[in-house]
Amino acid sequence: MKGQQPGIPDIVKTIIKTLESAGFEAYIVGGAVRDMVMARQAVDWDVVTSASAERVGGLFPHLTRFSLQHGTITLVHEGRHYEVSSFRGLLPTLEDDLGHRDFTINAMAFHPDEGEFIDPHGGRKDVESRLVRAVGAPEDRFREDPLRLLRAVRISCELDFRIHGKTREAVRRMAPSIQSVAKERIREELTRILKSEKPSRGLHALARTGLLNEIVPELPEGRREFRRGTVDLVHPHAALRLAALFHDIADPSAEEGRELEGARIAEEVMRRLRFSERMTSEVTHLVRHQRDALNYDASWDESAVRRLALGVGAEHLELFFSLCRADLESQGKDTGLLSKLEERVWYNVKTGFPQRVQDLKVDGRRVMEIYGIEEGPEVGRILEVLLEEVLDHPEWNTEEKLSERLWRMKQGR
Repeated sequence: MKGQQPGIPDIVKTIIKTLESAGFEAYIVGGAVRDMVMARQAVDWDVVTSASAERVGGLFPHLTRFSLQHGTITLVHEGRHYEVSSFRGLLPTLEDDLGHRDFTINAMAFHPDEGEFIDPHGGRKDVESRLVRAVGAPEDRFREDPLRLLRAVRISCELDFRIHGKTREAVRRMAPSIQSVAKERIREELTRILKSEKPSRGLHALARTGLLNEIVPELPEGRREFRRGTVDLVHPHAALRLAALFHDIADPSAEEGRELEGARIAEEVMRRLRFSERMTSEVTHLVRHQRDALNYDASWDESAVRRLALGVGAEHLELFFSLCRADLESQGKDTGLLSKLEERVWYNVKTGFPQRVQDLKVDGRRVMEIYGIEEGPEVGRILEVLLEEVLDHPEWNTEEKLSERLWRMKQGR
């Protein structure tokens, strides 16, 4: 079937021509072809070829290249990655390769010169029907790579497609086999679900198929109402969506220390899924402090507002208030008080107040001089006491006033 060639990058055409000039077959495959059928701008461009990975690498000496999986070479051009894979399957043919791909909508090929979609498994029809269906027997495809269980949910979530009945049932039956997949690969698929336009679709599908219990069993079954949940309402920022997923993970009956427990569980899950230390730290920080803002009322004085800003950290405030607002909105609650708190917090941050002992107008040398002590932990403890006082009285942050406070503290007054 003839088709258009919308936006095929020149480098992709060059890769195909280079392979063909060396006597090999080469075609565009995968998500790029699906996006062409859907008249969407393709993001990832993959090429399949009859050449071995070793031969592919030798044909592009001018490009940076690397290989993260057997049979695939990734070529780097102007900072973007283009995967070139050898035909998979028992036979080195395009037909056999397409027969071993995951879903029909990803099992199409396209040749730029011929302008024809090669579609032996009905991928175009399933695109029109908005359907994710495994190629051939679903169990066979999922046994080849159990990550495809999760990919079925992720693709259906991103495209707002349904999962075909037999494919969905196979996902449900085989859900435990996701445990054999590298945690880094699971993490990437989960992150893509959370960053989609409406992640609740994917989270519901994960729950219905049993995959959620396999990936994050810590999420309480009784509170998995994602459709109007916080996770849909926050911006598609990875840390923010993860914090929205984990923000209510602790047992609600344990009000005392609930946020600390939630942060602990979130950290445990994220470490298990091999998230970076930076991402784990940011998410758990948001989870740990969220209720601080939700407990706000108009009786707070400015020192309490400054302490909230200090606890959250100026670098986290934007994400923090976005998470708190989404949580309230998901419960149908008014956000007026939160807006007033946010206004007060930003006012204090912008007008400036000491947030670290380094911001004080006296330092450790002055403490040692007045107290007559040597450098050590006691100096730091005294500076922390001063910082606490300055949070209540920012106007005291002068060398004269803080020196006076040091003399009074030394005298026990």
